[in-house]
Amino acid sequence: MKRNELQLALAFVVLIILTFVMSFTVLINTPTFSGGFTFFSLVPVAVIIYVVIYMAKSWKELLK
Repeated sequence: MKRNELQLALAFVVLIILTFVMSFTVLINTPTFSGGFTFFSLVPVAVIIYVVIYMAKSWKELLK
């Protein structure tokens, strides 16, 4: 695996672990709609931003 691919895979693993940890520790006493819904609405946005940044970096390297 290349270094960039390893970073992307590691980021997704961390994201999956963070999803479970946040749900069962930090958000355990919050109402379902407000805590869980907010977290699971923001996680996809963060993933999309990360993927866009990753793709932009790889395009920048191709132009060199």
